[in-house]
Amino acid sequence: MPWGNRSLLFRDPDGNTVNFFTPVSPEAIANFRRICWLVAH
Repeated sequence: MPWGNRSLLFRDPDGNTVNFFTPVSPEAIANFRRICWLVAH
């Protein structure tokens, strides 16, 4: 993805779409940490 995330999409046994992702670029990692901090506080 252009903003630096790697993603894996699959369906669980009930048919729900599940998205696992991880940031890989330094900018994406910094953005992910900022978002997680905002959600936690």
